[in-house]
Amino acid sequence: MHNQYPTPFPSEGFVRLHQVLQMFPFSRTTLWRKVKAGQFPEPHKLGPRTSAWDVNELRAYKEKITSGELT
Repeated sequence: MHNQYPTPFPSEGFVRLHQVLQMFPFSRTTLWRKVKAGQFPEPHKLGPRTSAWDVNELRAYKEKITSGELT
C-alpha cells in the first residue's frame, strides 16, 4: 500500500530530534521521559554534542505501536 504522506525519514541512516518529533506526536519532554523510562528507542551519540536516532529502530518502534504490541 502506498503511503500518501511523505515520510520525514530517509530510507536508512540517522535522524535528529526535530525529525523524530515530526513522526511521533510527543512533546520534547515526553519524548525524553519515554527514552529515560525505556519506552522509546535511545539516540546514538555521533559526536560530543550530536545525538541521533537510527531510522530502522524508529520504524520498528512504530510497527510495534501500529500492531498493538505497545500501548
